[in-house]
Amino acid sequence: MYKPKLKPSPVPVIPPSKLNYPFIRFTRCFAVPIQHIFGFRKISVMTPEKLVTLYKDFQEGKIRLILGFRHSYGNDPQLMVFLLHCVLPKLAKKTGTSIRGFPHAHFIYGAEVPLWSGLLVRKILPQVGGLPVNHLKPDSKGINNIRKVITGGTFPTAIAPEGHVNFDSLNPSPLETGTARFSFWAEEDLKKSGGNAGVIFLPLSIHYLYSKNGKEEKLKKKLMKVLRKLEKECGITSETAGDDSVRDANAEPLFRRKLSKLEYTIRKIYTEELDGIRTEKEEDVKTAEELAFQIIERAEGILGIQNTGINAPEDFRMRIYAARQKAWDRMLSDEFKNLPPLAKSLAARKSGEAWYAMRYVETAELILHINQNEIPEKAPLSIFIEKTENIADLLERTKGGTLKNRPKLFPVYPLVIPGDPIPVSGYMPLYEKDKKKAVEELTGVYFNSFKSLAERFLESQKHDRPE
Repeated sequence: MYKPKLKPSPVPVIPPSKLNYPFIRFTRCFAVPIQHIFGFRKISVMTPEKLVTLYKDFQEGKIRLILGFRHSYGNDPQLMVFLLHCVLPKLAKKTGTSIRGFPHAHFIYGAEVPLWSGLLVRKILPQVGGLPVNHLKPDSKGINNIRKVITGGTFPTAIAPEGHVNFDSLNPSPLETGTARFSFWAEEDLKKSGGNAGVIFLPLSIHYLYSKNGKEEKLKKKLMKVLRKLEKECGITSETAGDDSVRDANAEPLFRRKLSKLEYTIRKIYTEELDGIRTEKEEDVKTAEELAFQIIERAEGILGIQNTGINAPEDFRMRIYAARQKAWDRMLSDEFKNLPPLAKSLAARKSGEAWYAMRYVETAELILHINQNEIPEKAPLSIFIEKTENIADLLERTKGGTLKNRPKLFPVYPLVIPGDPIPVSGYMPLYEKDKKKAVEELTGVYFNSFKSLAERFLESQKHDRPE
């Protein structure tokens, strides 16, 4: 059980971003051991020449490059670092391409990341050229810094257009419009400066595989053990031992059945907890969407945020951001030590309330992504594992965990799929006529590129199905 935060901490001070080359070179020496700490095994890249060629073009000044990566898992930024530092040089060597120095990128990260990620991350991010972006309020200084990096930074820019972890490798969340805006602003800046380089957006779809060399049968048995453990934790009586055998002609229906039972049970437990009454009828169990809105309302009530009464999907993400920020405002304070004893006790209580409210916020996000009905027919085994890990993660958040405590149930073999490069210049005529429409259209183009890459992943994994 995780302990609530019953005393505010000082507000962390994040120094300005810079490129500390000695520090970056030093950390590169530990890249492989750190990679294994994150559970990553061999990283594969489909059609690697796309990434290699564009990075080479960037180094030669032909383009300005934005690496837009899917953010389905918590460790995607770290994976991107390993991809650039450890994998890209080997890919370039294989293709006979010369890359100068060491590959790197300026990573754009949410301003809230240093708050929850800990001291080590707060020390590292400013030293490696990372730049924060605020999801809730305009930050002209931060925006200008990002524009300058895209148009004139030493390295390409890496950004997750979804703006947050979405826990679903097949279905990207609606993209935030910020990436398209940055793309247009940078293209404008380059045009004004008279340069020949244009902005290229390269979509990168990240997927996790969990076995190599035909060990699917062993992996299915391990998945079954995990599912049985989760059933026990949720109070579900396991099916017969014979039904639990993964040597059946087709294991997919069994995995679906177990995931469906877990999903229903979790929704039933949360429905009863939030409504305060036992739920006997199946139709009385709330949908994942209904639960997500009710759970975020519980967090807003604890934090004193007035509910707008609007439960629109597009409003959900901003409510998540606002609740998080309000919770952090209570859990971080530079004045706590100087308060009189009574005020200090009340501030500590509010910090504890905010900690519990944050657990509801974390749950509201995750509960949308345990729906086994979203698994396509004849899906690869990796998707069943992904849904299982989401359920395990949700149970851990219920106990008080965070993204840092997401269970690592299986070793991971990441697969990165680069898409077709998207030149921003092709959308500038529309941008000059109607900026809002152009931003919406380019955001849609970015989104569709991620969707097509997810389909390409499914097509590539036809052999890896739980049959």
